[in-house]
Amino acid sequence: MMNGEYNNCYMYDVNYTEIMAQGKVMADPQWPKVKCRHGWSYNYTEIPYSTVATEQNWVCDDAALPTYAQSIFFLGAIVGGLLFGWVADRYGRIPALIGTNLIGLFAGVGTAFANSFWEFAAMRFFVGFAFDNCFTMMYILVLEYVGPKYRTFVVNMSIAIFFTGAAYCCPGLHTLWPIGSG
Repeated sequence: MMNGEYNNCYMYDVNYTEIMAQGKVMADPQWPKVKCRHGWSYNYTEIPYSTVATEQNWVCDDAALPTYAQSIFFLGAIVGGLLFGWVADRYGRIPALIGTNLIGLFAGVGTAFANSFWEFAAMRFFVGFAFDNCFTMMYILVLEYVGPKYRTFVVNMSIAIFFTGAAYCCPGLHTLWPIGSG
């Protein structure tokens, strides 16, 4: 306990064998403190699998790294939107759609193999780079193939029907294939 509160990021830098031999049972707040050196134990009750944050020990001083990675993802989405919008106008929607899907595929797989924060952040940038654009390109492509009279119905209803249908199936899929099952 430090300052009346437990601290998960620091430990006392003392010889615990000597402390116990002296019969002390309470910690002295004046003892020197160091960062924890014996690793971390994670509670997998709520999320029954490891994440990049638990695998890389992004705790204490590094606890903000997942937030930074998510911000980098959205920066990638901004850059990708600008670039793929230009590619779609210049070279066509289909090449842009194929490009976004390929970049998303390789960056998504690369994310699983990232061994450092910067590798992970770079992969998240490229996933963000492709993420919104593969949906947007497909949406615009369908919009261009349908005549003006039917655009609202075809585009909006097709998305509404398939999104709603998929959302409806998700709870059932979870019971068939629960997260964390071996």
